[in-house]
Amino acid sequence: MRHKPVIPVLLIAALLMFLDVALLTYRSAQEALLREANALYSSNAVAVTGEASKALAIAQHDDLDVLLFLPIQNNDKLRAVISAQGNLDMIPKHRVRWNVSDARPGAFAGANVAPASGHVDVLGTDYPIAGLLGTQDQSLAADDILVYDPTFFTETTMQRFVIDGSDASVVAEKFNDARPVSESISRRTNLDFVTPVMVSLSLILLILGSALAGYLANEWGAARDSINRLWGRSRPMILIRRTAIYALVWVGAASIAGGVLRSLNSAGTLFHDFALSCALLLGVFLLAFGISFAVRNRG
Repeated sequence: MRHKPVIPVLLIAALLMFLDVALLTYRSAQEALLREANALYSSNAVAVTGEASKALAIAQHDDLDVLLFLPIQNNDKLRAVISAQGNLDMIPKHRVRWNVSDARPGAFAGANVAPASGHVDVLGTDYPIAGLLGTQDQSLAADDILVYDPTFFTETTMQRFVIDGSDASVVAEKFNDARPVSESISRRTNLDFVTPVMVSLSLILLILGSALAGYLANEWGAARDSINRLWGRSRPMILIRRTAIYALVWVGAASIAGGVLRSLNSAGTLFHDFALSCALLLGVFLLAFGISFAVRNRG
């Protein structure tokens, strides 16, 4: 076969890509479960006292990844929510009918409190339900309601609210009485230790697997390279040609795995991380291939 090494490289690349998809899906599911058990807050959430409108202005001015949760009438089960970057993907939800926005306010309700009419009345304003909270109907968020409406954050008074997101600490430090939100589950063994270790080890295995694939790809094509040199082709041209072929093979495997990821993550929240990991693994593969090719053809 003319390109005999291509088939095993494709199989190995596909295997690594599917393992990457499984890792990303697992991590996303763990984060969603943590939020459900912690009143829809992440481990970055900080409760502060002050004006929520001031926190939103700071986050928007500095383009920070921040979500604000504001209790409505001191009811922690009924909260207004807003994102400084307009992204609510980190909140676990399902059966999403449409995306809320500043121009189209709406609500996300748990399955136990979502009215059959598809609308919820909050302080005399009727909000259409854009989706259900939680990863499934019978979740720990089944009794919560989140309202996305910027008017709740235009003029606010001094009160307790929650700042969440990866940049929560940056905004929280500007307010008084900032305290981490206490969690309803123990993350000590499940998430604080096991999950980070599992994710780190899996990433290491993916990198080592990519490096091994690059080395094997070079070895499998050694005989063909010798023939090409007898035909008068230079080593740089052989390297460039094989690198281009394997890069296309890798992209094809990533496309297949990406289709599977799309079916598992219809909201598309994991595609950015998947693209970065694919680029990393491809880089490791090509580096290992190039080094092994240079070592075998030195002199």
